[in-house]
Parts: sequence; C-alpha cells; structure tokens
Amino acid sequence: MNIDLNPFNNNELLIEVKKVYGVDRVYPACSRSLALSKLIGKKTFSKQEVNIIKEELGYILKHKTYEV
Repeated sequence: MNIDLNPFNNNELLIEVKKVYGVDRVYPACSRSLALSKLIGKKTFSKQEVNIIKEELGYILKHKTYEV
C-alpha cells in the first residue's frame, strides 16, 4: 500500500475504497488517516468509524483518485 503524505487542509483525510469479495472496504491513503487506523488497531475503517471521524472529529474524507 502506497501512503501519500496528506496534501489537504488540516481537517481533510484521504481514503481509498476497495471492493473485497463484493464488500466495500475503506483504507487510509494519507499519513493522518493511517495514524487514525493505527489508533483503532485496524487496517480499514468501518461505517461506524467513518461516521465518528466525520461527525464527531470533524474531518472531511476525500477519496483517492486513480490515474489510468
């Protein structure tokens, strides 16, 4: 997994959504989102954790874009 430094403002996190066996998984894609995943002890964020990150911690989640 290639983790970029956070190119956004202080309240924005970069994430990457991947389908794994038909289930959407939310992965950290910047240094700050990786630090949050380490704090909770998981490699991915659940829907509940995403809601807490957005609503209670006040972060804006940005999706990583792909270049083809």
